[in-house]
Amino acid sequence: MRIPRQIPLEVGAPGTAPESLLPVVLTVDDSDSPRDVIDALGLTAFVAGHQPYATSKNLNNVRDDATLLPPDVRVLRDSRSDNEHARLAAGDGWTLRAVHWPRGRTAFVAVTATTAELGAEILALATDGMTEPPPPAEEAVAMGFWYASSNGPQRNPRSISVDPWADIRGNYAATARAEFDRLVKVDRDSVRGRLVLLHGPPGTGKTTVLRALAREWRDWCQFDCVLDPEALFSNPAYLMEVALNGGRECSCPDRKHDKWRLLLLEDCDELIRGEAKQTTGQALSRLLNLTDGLLGQGRKVLVAITTNEDLARLHPAVVRPGRCLARIEVPALSAAEAQTWLGTPAGARRRVRRSPSCTPCATATRWRSSRSRCRAASTCDGAGPGVPAPGPAGRENPWNGAGTATTLIGVDHDRIVSLSKRMSRLLRHAPERAGLTLDAAGWVPVDEFLAATRIGREELDLVVAGNDKRRFAVERGPDGVERIRANQGHSVPVRLGLSPMVPPDLLFHGTGAVAVASIRATGLDRGGRHHVHLSADRATAHRVGARRRGAVVVLTVDAAAMHRAGHEFFRSANGVWLTDAVPPSYLDRPAAG
Repeated sequence: MRIPRQIPLEVGAPGTAPESLLPVVLTVDDSDSPRDVIDALGLTAFVAGHQPYATSKNLNNVRDDATLLPPDVRVLRDSRSDNEHARLAAGDGWTLRAVHWPRGRTAFVAVTATTAELGAEILALATDGMTEPPPPAEEAVAMGFWYASSNGPQRNPRSISVDPWADIRGNYAATARAEFDRLVKVDRDSVRGRLVLLHGPPGTGKTTVLRALAREWRDWCQFDCVLDPEALFSNPAYLMEVALNGGRECSCPDRKHDKWRLLLLEDCDELIRGEAKQTTGQALSRLLNLTDGLLGQGRKVLVAITTNEDLARLHPAVVRPGRCLARIEVPALSAAEAQTWLGTPAGARRRVRRSPSCTPCATATRWRSSRSRCRAASTCDGAGPGVPAPGPAGRENPWNGAGTATTLIGVDHDRIVSLSKRMSRLLRHAPERAGLTLDAAGWVPVDEFLAATRIGREELDLVVAGNDKRRFAVERGPDGVERIRANQGHSVPVRLGLSPMVPPDLLFHGTGAVAVASIRATGLDRGGRHHVHLSADRATAHRVGARRRGAVVVLTVDAAAMHRAGHEFFRSANGVWLTDAVPPSYLDRPAAG
C-alpha cells in the first residue's frame, strides 16, 4: 500500500503533537487486498491520536468457531479467503483488528483504545475462551504450515496430535511396514539422500504415516507442510524464503546440532510426472535443486512427496539412485491382510442390513473418536447398533449412508470417494482428459471407460451402487453392450432424453450464506451446466448446501407458480429436479439450514 506523504523524522520531538502532522493519505490500488484495507483502517485512530494506546496478542490452538470479538460488537469490515478471516470492529473508545488462520489454528488480535486499561479489557474479552488446550506433550508434534499470501510467504505453527508408529503399524501392508520400520530409525547422522517419496492409491495412509514419522523424528527434524507446492516451485522468492528459513538451535561453529527440516508436499502428481518439464516449466528443476543441487547445499532440508501416480510414470530424474532417502510404495491391504485386520474371515466384501435403531452417524462417530473399529459391518444382525471394539488407529468405518454397512477389504472408503469425484469429472465435464467420447445422450461403453481410467470393475460397481446421490447409471443396451453415464450435472452437451413433468408445489435449493444476496438479486442460473438443480425436500437441499462455504441456507422455490407461468421442469433418474433458471420472484425468504 503506497503512502504518498512521508511522516517527517522529527515525529515525537518535544512539543510536537503527532496528529498535527496528519493527514496521511493512503492510496489503494489493485495490488491491495481487503486484508490490507482492514490493516490500514485498524490503525487510523491510533495514528490520529484519538486512541493512543495499543495492545495485541498472538494465539495458538484457536478454535474453529472462534469469533475473536467481544460480545455484541459492531463489525465494520469482514474479509474471508481460503487461508484467513480478517475482521475490523469498533466500540466506544476502542478499535479491534482480528486475523484468524484456520488451517494453522493461529490468530492475531490487536486493539487500540483511549486508555491502556480499556485496551486490555477489550483484548481479554475478544480472546478469552477462543483457544483449546494443546495436545498432551507426549502426543503433540509441532508442525509448520506454509502458504503464499498477498503479504508474502507465511508460516503458521501449530501442535498436532499424532499416533506413534507402533500403534498404526498394523494398518499397512507387510511390504510397506518393513520399509517404514527402517525409515523411522533414521537419525541426523544416517541421512543418505534428501527425498522421501511415497506412492500408491488414494486412502492407503501415506499422509498418516508421515505424521507418525514427524513424531518419531521430532528430536532432530522439524516437519513443515507446504499447502501450495505449485506456488512454492513457481515463485523463486517463496522458495528462497522457505529454503532459508531454518532453525538456529546450535551454537557450534559448524552448526552440526541444528535441526533438519522436512518439507511435506502432498499429492504433487503434476510436479513429478514424466512430462513435468513440459507442463510445469522450471518447477521440477527447482525441486531437484532443493534436494541435491546448489540451493540445497549447506541446508539441512529434506523433501517428502506423496503421489497417487505409478512409479513408472514419474520423471526419471526424481527416482534416480542416490536422490531418495526412501522410495516406498504404500499399497492397499491384500485380502488376507485385511481379513486379519478385521478379525473376520468374511471374504472380500459383505453387506449387512442394519436395524433402524442402528444409526451410522453415531456408530461411525464412536469409531472415529475412540480410534477403534466397529463390529457392525460384520456382526450387526438387526438387533441394534454396532459395538465399538478395540482395533488399529487410522482406519475409518466404511458406512455408505444408504441403509447398509459395507466392509471393503483392500479398498479404502476414501478411495471410493476419490473415484466418485473423478468419474463425475470425466462423465460430466471433461471426458477428453481420459480420451473418452460420450454419445449424444452422455453414455460411454463400460469397457472403454475402465480401460481409459484404469479403474477396476468391482470398484466401479461399488461407486455406482454405493453413491447415496445415485450420480451414475449403468445400463445394457439392445446391442448387449453395457454403458455408463452421469445422471445429470453435465457441462458438456448431452441430451438426457428427459420429458417435462409437473413438479411438486415447492422445491428447495441449498447454498452457502455468502451467495444468498446475489441469488436474491438475480435468481438461480445454471452457470456452466445444462440446468439448475433443485431438491424435492429440505433435508436433501441442506446436504447439498453443506458442500458450499459458510453457513447453510435453504431457499424455497415456488415451483407450482413457475410451472403455471410456462417454465419446464424435468426429473433426472436419481430424483433431482431440473429447470433452466429460477427468477428471483419465485424465491421465498431463505431459511437457515
